[in-house]
Amino acid sequence: MAAIYSTAVYQLTQIIRARWATACQS
Repeated sequence: MAAIYSTAVYQLTQIIRARWATACQS
């Protein structure tokens, strides 16, 4: 269960970082 939770958090973090990168580029 913890592995599923940590994977979800990791994916969410990657999405947020990708959005930040897009915002900084524009």
